[in-house]
Amino acid sequence: MTDLARELLEDISVNDRIRIVYGSGANQFSAEGIVYRVSENFLTLKKADGRTVKIRLDDDLRAIDILAQNTGAQPDAAASAGPAVPAVPSEWEAAPLAEHQEVAFVIDEQRSALKSQLAQSGNKELKCVLNGVDASFRDSLKHRKLQDKYHDLRRRLLQAVNDCENETDYRLTQKYLGVLACAAGRCEEAQKPFARSGSYGLASYAAEKANDLRAAARFSLCAVLNGETAIDRHTADCCVLLNDSSALQELWEQNKGEDTVCALIAACAHAMLVAQKLSLPVGLTVSTPAHEAARLLLDALPQGKGEAATCWKEYNSQTYQPAAPEKPEQPVYYTGEITRYDPRTKYGSIASSVEPRLFFHINQVRDSTPEDLLLRKLLAAGLALGLEVQFCLGQNAKGPAADEVRLTDTGIQKADEAVEQAEHPHAPLNGVIVHYSPQHELGTIQCQKKEYQFRLDAVADPWLRAYCQESFSLKDPEVAFTLNGPYAVDVCWRAPYPPEREGYQSSVTNADRQVWENFRLQQAQRQAPIALPDGDPYAQANPYQRLPDAAAFHEQENDTFHRPYSIAGTAQPETLAVTPGVFAEQARMAAKNGDLEKAAAFFARSVKEESFNDKVLMDIVMLAMRLGREKDTALPLLDTYKDQLPAEKRLDMQIQVYDKIKDYKTVVPLYEESIRQSFSLSKKSHYLNKLSDAYLKLGRYDKSLEACERWELLFRQNQYSSDAEKLRKMIVPFQRKKALCLYHLGRKAEAQSLVKDVLRTNPSDVIALSILNDSLPVGTLNAVSTELFSGDAEAPFSPEEDTNTELNGIVRSILEMTDLHLQVNKRLLPKIRDGQYCGSAEDGRKDAEALVRSLKSSGSAPKPRSDTLFAACKILDQLKPTEVETDKEIQRLLRTYAGRAMALRGDFLVTETCPIETVRAAYLFALHTLGSGEQDWTNAYNRYLKSFFLARTGGDGSLADYIAKQNRTDHNDGIRMDALFAQNAIPEALGSEFLVGILQMIHALRNNKRVEEMLHSMYQQNHALRTLLVHELAVFLEEQLPDTLTEKDFCTRFWQAAELLQQKNSDLNQCISDLVRIAIANAQSLTAAEVEKAAPDRWKKYLTDIDGKRLTRLYDALHRLFDYSNQSNDFENRSDILSGIYSRVTELRQEIEKDPTDVSFEIFRTQILLLLQQLHELQARLYTDFMPQLSWHEATSPFRNPNSDTVQLQLIAANERGHQAAKALQVTGVIIDGAVSRFESSVIALLRGGEEQELTLILHVGNNLLKNGSFSAEITYSFCCRESAMGTDVGKTKTATPITVVLPDKNFEPFRDPFGSYIGKPMNNEQMFLGRDAQIRQITGMVHSEDGAAMSYGRAITLYGQTRTGKTSLMLHLKNAIRAQYGDTALIWDMGSIAAAFSQEGCQLSDFLYLMLSKGKIAVRRNPILRQAFQHPCPTDEILDHPERTLALFTDYMNELDEVIQANHMILVLFIDEFSYLHGYIKQGKLSENFMHFWKALLQNHCIFAIIAGQDDMPEFLREYPNDFACMELMKITYLDKESLIRLVREPMERENPGRNEERGIFAPTALERLYELTAGSAYLCILLCSNLVQYMNDRGVRYVTCGIIEDFLRTRVLGRDSFLHEDNFEPQLEERGHKEYTRINRAILLSVARHSQSDGQGAVLKTIQEDVCGQFPEYTPEYVAYCTEHLVKDQNVLYKNGQKGYKIWVELLEKWLIEVEGA
Repeated sequence: MTDLARELLEDISVNDRIRIVYGSGANQFSAEGIVYRVSENFLTLKKADGRTVKIRLDDDLRAIDILAQNTGAQPDAAASAGPAVPAVPSEWEAAPLAEHQEVAFVIDEQRSALKSQLAQSGNKELKCVLNGVDASFRDSLKHRKLQDKYHDLRRRLLQAVNDCENETDYRLTQKYLGVLACAAGRCEEAQKPFARSGSYGLASYAAEKANDLRAAARFSLCAVLNGETAIDRHTADCCVLLNDSSALQELWEQNKGEDTVCALIAACAHAMLVAQKLSLPVGLTVSTPAHEAARLLLDALPQGKGEAATCWKEYNSQTYQPAAPEKPEQPVYYTGEITRYDPRTKYGSIASSVEPRLFFHINQVRDSTPEDLLLRKLLAAGLALGLEVQFCLGQNAKGPAADEVRLTDTGIQKADEAVEQAEHPHAPLNGVIVHYSPQHELGTIQCQKKEYQFRLDAVADPWLRAYCQESFSLKDPEVAFTLNGPYAVDVCWRAPYPPEREGYQSSVTNADRQVWENFRLQQAQRQAPIALPDGDPYAQANPYQRLPDAAAFHEQENDTFHRPYSIAGTAQPETLAVTPGVFAEQARMAAKNGDLEKAAAFFARSVKEESFNDKVLMDIVMLAMRLGREKDTALPLLDTYKDQLPAEKRLDMQIQVYDKIKDYKTVVPLYEESIRQSFSLSKKSHYLNKLSDAYLKLGRYDKSLEACERWELLFRQNQYSSDAEKLRKMIVPFQRKKALCLYHLGRKAEAQSLVKDVLRTNPSDVIALSILNDSLPVGTLNAVSTELFSGDAEAPFSPEEDTNTELNGIVRSILEMTDLHLQVNKRLLPKIRDGQYCGSAEDGRKDAEALVRSLKSSGSAPKPRSDTLFAACKILDQLKPTEVETDKEIQRLLRTYAGRAMALRGDFLVTETCPIETVRAAYLFALHTLGSGEQDWTNAYNRYLKSFFLARTGGDGSLADYIAKQNRTDHNDGIRMDALFAQNAIPEALGSEFLVGILQMIHALRNNKRVEEMLHSMYQQNHALRTLLVHELAVFLEEQLPDTLTEKDFCTRFWQAAELLQQKNSDLNQCISDLVRIAIANAQSLTAAEVEKAAPDRWKKYLTDIDGKRLTRLYDALHRLFDYSNQSNDFENRSDILSGIYSRVTELRQEIEKDPTDVSFEIFRTQILLLLQQLHELQARLYTDFMPQLSWHEATSPFRNPNSDTVQLQLIAANERGHQAAKALQVTGVIIDGAVSRFESSVIALLRGGEEQELTLILHVGNNLLKNGSFSAEITYSFCCRESAMGTDVGKTKTATPITVVLPDKNFEPFRDPFGSYIGKPMNNEQMFLGRDAQIRQITGMVHSEDGAAMSYGRAITLYGQTRTGKTSLMLHLKNAIRAQYGDTALIWDMGSIAAAFSQEGCQLSDFLYLMLSKGKIAVRRNPILRQAFQHPCPTDEILDHPERTLALFTDYMNELDEVIQANHMILVLFIDEFSYLHGYIKQGKLSENFMHFWKALLQNHCIFAIIAGQDDMPEFLREYPNDFACMELMKITYLDKESLIRLVREPMERENPGRNEERGIFAPTALERLYELTAGSAYLCILLCSNLVQYMNDRGVRYVTCGIIEDFLRTRVLGRDSFLHEDNFEPQLEERGHKEYTRINRAILLSVARHSQSDGQGAVLKTIQEDVCGQFPEYTPEYVAYCTEHLVKDQNVLYKNGQKGYKIWVELLEKWLIEVEGA
């Protein structure tokens, strides 16, 4: 124990409570506690937490504070040898618990976090599934369909558990389940998945939302145990609620050694004791250690159930189990509608999204609740149709079935209505027929000011029906009716006038009367009350029975194929709303447009997320064949699903694949199998033909001959059947093939005999001629014979034809507009609900056929017949058959009816005002779809061609007249092309359009024979027409053609032109698609060259007249969009352009939809829809981006009313040029100095972009503010503007717009500026050089030793820091201080800037020494001591004469000088500025590194104390030459502290302007604080700001500077267009001496920090800075950015770390200037 310690301890005794301070310098510590023991060397304290601390009793003991003497406690056993340790007299107190932070559940944030986790997973299968689920999840949220999609999404997630490969996958999938359930409002189902994922906090949230508070508390404690959340007040509340301390006990076991945690555990246990009104345990004192206190408190609590800890352990044990994936706890329920129930059989069906027709039995209808019994009663009474029910999936003996059927909430509501209707039937409505149209068989009934339409077949009363049909003018008959949706049905004549009724007796047949009587009887029954049974009508015989395997069945996919197979390549489709079949449809569209990779990607998503059926499989196989992936995709697919495909379909597809890859050995047995299984003659013929071809290619001529003979036998057996005509067309091809086989088998005579018949059909047949001439090589199938396989005969069968069920866009649009309520008859109306057919597939097929049969063969107009056929098509299109054969038949009928409907539509349109191309488009579809043997096909064929030659309307000889005559006869024309082409001509001006029309017809026909016949007639029958077509073909094909073109070449050129037309249509589609895609991605990137690709002149010859005109209009719109992208930022111009484009494109779309053609509808309309969407988004962005941008400034000086406290301001409101107009602009609120002020304001009605208008604002201001002469206010203003082009004006409010008001003062005297003369110059004014006193004292004291006995020779101080931190000024004042302290004993040798010593060409040591001697000579001469004692001449002249002797002369001179200096107890103080220039000279090679060795020797060998100044790269300079700088010390010069900077502002102003505001001063304290914040203590920036601030004050008459004045000064003078700042002012922060390569990256880092600081005020974290800089400059790595950022902190002092919040810029003014220059 030292004497000092003993003296401090004189008054200290054991048991005293003291606070002791010990340590030295910056490492001082304090401790507080009770004195436990005092020994010779140590003082032992016992602290409040029970721990002891020993303090060494030496000279480091600083102070002791006695808090309480002799506290009277007894020592514990451990201290029995020493003085007693007193007990704390006060009671034990619980540690404070923090407030609980609520869990924030934001769906988008949760989804985003899950997506991020999923992206890191290596499980590709799971990623694919969960990405699909997430896309469906997102779209369900967007379209508010999550409730409908929830069960399906949950099922898919449960199945995804099977794809998990590790614990991370398992927890991710479980968390997805929880988030999905929470988002769907099913929080009770979210708790367990969250817990299994380890997200106990979210599980607690879900439980709380489900009003399960105990579960919420339990999971909250689990979250604490899991380390998710800290122990807080909520933890204690949960323990109290559950009366369960098990979680605390578990936490105590985990954290025995953590006193802080134990103290919180004790606080929670204490809360439980208080809640249970129990007292503190014995032995618990204030000095009890925290872990012991927690144990005592926990032991004092009664034992509970331990549910929290048990729950935590249970869920922590539920980890990933690959062998036993999780099963759902309960069935997945679906929603559907009862569509049928038979009380006799007790079976019914439910329609839902799961199955269109799912059966159920009464045994599967629940019977446990009153609602269940109600459903059973309604089923028994036949009143349950249309009720909404929920059910799960089960499986009975026949397959899938509904189980646990019960009413939904909606179903219960409808059931109640059904009961009300049954017990109190509604009477029919009464009304009056106000209109009826016999032509359209439609009428209108008016009832209670509402109108309802009805069809004639909805009239039940036969007399009323006859009245409507035969009466010339209806006399408002009164009727009774009921409603079916919006339409009137069961219309009856109400109280008719008897003579009128009797007048139609002859029109009512006996059958009509019988139907009428039956109707009246049914009506009476319907209107009679129905009594429901009291109890369950099925209670005894049919109680509820659950299907045995229902629990297992609902886990399975409801797809035909249970395992998807992907063929996707690299292309990825865009995200779409997942609706049934949408990805498959998108894939088909992509394949149709030629984008096969995109189609593959869409199919990959389809098989993952949609129903995977045989149609999708077939499409995928066909796509794989087009992609050339037969072996690696198509064949494995067919092998995988071979047992799940119908045998016939599997065979057809296998044959196509093997045929494509020319694997004839494999395909031969498949042909044989197909021939055996097929019942179709056409199909047998087709595959016998393919079989003979395959054997030929294999060289098996005997087998090929056998196949030909089998075909001949097939023909003979069926030559009189209905298919004989099709088979007969194949006779000649088989004869030629048979002859070829005989020839190769050596039976040439037989072969030559056969080919004679072939040559009679085609004299130029090469193969036949070669056989006849015996010139065909035997034993090989040479190139000539390959013509055999490209014959011109029409194939009797093609498997592809059966799958060609796609309807084109025109037909689809017509079907969408077809209203089944108006088109179907009365019998079908009950099956039509909300425009949908609700019957079964079989019923729908029969109903559609019956509907078509109802058409009269003749005498009916084309329009109603076409409408009826379209109605039949719509019914067929809505069916969802489960049987493959049924599906094929339905698709065949759909195609046929659609073709007939379009043929009739063409007839109808002939008399309308639509373009003739629309008529032809209808006929083309009929030609493409129907079989050539059908009359409608023949009609379409004739009328399409006649449309080019006949007048459209106009009496006899017109196309309309021809159609009318044909429709009136049962004997329609056949195909008579010869007469047509012979008797008619095409004007030369229409030649191009006629050619395009014929080429479109060739594509539609797809029949070589029909095309050849048509071309033959055109060639042979009309020379002028042929000549015209040859000319047009030459132009179309862009080649020279002779006028004497042969018929064969004529036909060949037409086929080439037809293919070219299809290619050009595809190219045009791609061209416009590309333009629209670019416009959608970024309209600004659209170039004139890209728009020019769609120029109409490029495509004119490939289009019909109407399509060419429409392309011109679309091109004009795209060109205007290009103009839009090149407009300046002007709202009015841009808005006008967009509105014009939108209007034109919308008009074009409407015209195309009204009068479609194939090209317009399929190409133009598709792209127009995308373009309209983009235009809508552009308009929305335009209105958002160009909202009014308002600014305010004073128009004139404020006017103060001398008779009141009001100040009148004339403000100028300016709206930025190019922005929206602001309407009804007015001030809505004013805040002055934080208080709301009264005001009156005028209103600006309209302020357009680029305009300024004046607004009067009268403020009520307090006298205190008026005395200051100025005040700051924040005004709130409002205006109206639009947020979209089609929207209405909406109000906008802007807040916190600051204005500063300076009241005019006639007696104002301008302030004098004390700062201006010092901007950018050394501060030589002692009174203004502030804040460096300590540094000056420190350096001047270092000139001699601490005891003052000797001078500090050989020592150097290096002042370094940023430019303009005051180093030069500091050196100036150091010289004065050293002179003042040391007088003449200090030889001040000032070299100034070292840059002056060297020339630009090179840097020599001699230059430096010459400058040093030149400056020294003057210093020596001025020193009184040396002037007398030192007579050695300075060798500067000799150095000039003999530069090679410079160093020797310098050394000699310095040695002489050293002797005199030492003798007189003097020191040479050498000042050098800009020393870091040497660093740059050395790095550039201008100066030798030997200079540094000279520098070290100079300091060591002479009586020098050097004070040098350098830039902020001096530390780097020293690190590179550590030995040479060993005797130098670094001293960093930074900015001024706050007090010094405030003095620098205030004191010069007060000295220069005495007597101004003597009471308060010129500056308010807050204004001075703000100046410091802006400059961070930079004297240079402060002086620059203050000089301009004085000018601002004088300009505005400011007498007293407040913080508001500073802010206004910033807005109007420092920043903005009138700013006096420029980049040079921030050179110290932006530039780095010696490292120009850092300039760009440093500026990018500073800009990133500035922008993030502006947005959140917190600064920028390193990751954000790296993302910003690397995104702008990809050449920089994140590691390099991190290094440069830290360099700006540690070495440059430009940035600082704002705690954990990130980086900020020291100088706030720099931050604001960067944002002003670079943008936010």
